[in-house]
Amino acid sequence: MKKNKINIILITICILLCICIVIISIIIPKQLIQISNDEAVVKYGNYEYYVYGDEFYAEIENIKASGGTTYIYVKGLDINDINHRGNYHFIVYNDTKLMWHYTKIGLSDLKVGQTLSITSVGTVRKSTGLLNKVTRINILNDEI
Repeated sequence: MKKNKINIILITICILLCICIVIISIIIPKQLIQISNDEAVVKYGNYEYYVYGDEFYAEIENIKASGGTTYIYVKGLDINDINHRGNYHFIVYNDTKLMWHYTKIGLSDLKVGQTLSITSVGTVRKSTGLLNKVTRINILNDEI
């Protein structure tokens, strides 16, 4: 009889611990902090994880500016792995590096139809194709 009570108490404690772990993992927010153009640190509570940039190739399909924010819509090229062949969009921030043949360029140099290499860190919202943080855009065309 005592063994049954001890087993029930141990099982109850295990269940409560599992519930606490789930609740804590939901409550503690993740924070993405960019430390360079090709890597970032994800802070999760007291822990830090290094995340390296994910690079893929795409063609610009549309560029939209709204309220001082620029959105770039791209389609991944067939040369990419299967995870980067879809449609994506992202916001160009002030710290996003825009490059062409190792030369810094401006936002106005980006045009529909150009081929790019895009480096992003963080998550991709699969349902919408939103890239969380694009750190670098390289125009691959010979001329801009």
